[in-house]
Amino acid sequence: MKLSTEILTSSGRLGSVKLGLVVAVLVMAGMLGAAPKASASFCTGSQTVHNSAGLALFLTPNVYGTGMLCLTNSPAGGDNFTVSSSTINNTTAPQAYPNLNAGCGIFPGSQTTCTAGNPLPVQESAMAGKISFNASHTGVASGDRFNTSADMFFSSDKANTSGPVSEVMVWANEQNQPHRTGAASVTLSGKNWWRWTNARSGCGGTCNWTEVIYLLQSEQTGFTTGVSRKPILDDAVSIGALHSTDYLQYEGVGNEIWIGGTNLKVTAYNSTF
Repeated sequence: MKLSTEILTSSGRLGSVKLGLVVAVLVMAGMLGAAPKASASFCTGSQTVHNSAGLALFLTPNVYGTGMLCLTNSPAGGDNFTVSSSTINNTTAPQAYPNLNAGCGIFPGSQTTCTAGNPLPVQESAMAGKISFNASHTGVASGDRFNTSADMFFSSDKANTSGPVSEVMVWANEQNQPHRTGAASVTLSGKNWWRWTNARSGCGGTCNWTEVIYLLQSEQTGFTTGVSRKPILDDAVSIGALHSTDYLQYEGVGNEIWIGGTNLKVTAYNSTF
């Protein structure tokens, strides 16, 4: 996966009557509860939202290939998105990763763009916690191609001076993506996974890293109850795709999209580190 980052009087008797009406409305609002927040829609840049624990996140369409993709955030400011429209169409490579993310930009030039109260970086050897989010693909066209995943980028040093050295993707599900030939079967965090690796490059060819992918064999819509990350990361270390001294700089949860994706939905990102 690739990444791209932005984040929203009067006087006299008549005035007294108006003031009385305002007070009455405010009292009723307090009795009935606050009105639901409006939704927000956008197709470029990013927005700052917050999860239920108050953690600030970036929400971004993150189109890094061809096509256009738009998101709806409803209620606005919450940790959720629905792909409201998409013209993404590529049979050979993903073109977008709409996502909610925490941490800092991973590529040179974006490393100082961080979410407020950023909980990262954390060294792999000290990693704990769970990956946790909900998702839905109800109403998504049967011919669309995508996965639902968490995406983690690691650097070799805490300050991330040279860009990514490793990427770990944890897929809850996929649609119309054939399983990688030669994928290993592994049991981690109490679940069975398919595992394979890819060589990746970016930064105009100056960054090179290893991507390791874990796909649930019994696919599910998301990780609603959470999945422990440390056994997965330790497995990546054991095959040389990650080092225990590497630092997690960024984690996103969303949908990597090759084709379509309209109506994909992700909510309730509550991962811990």
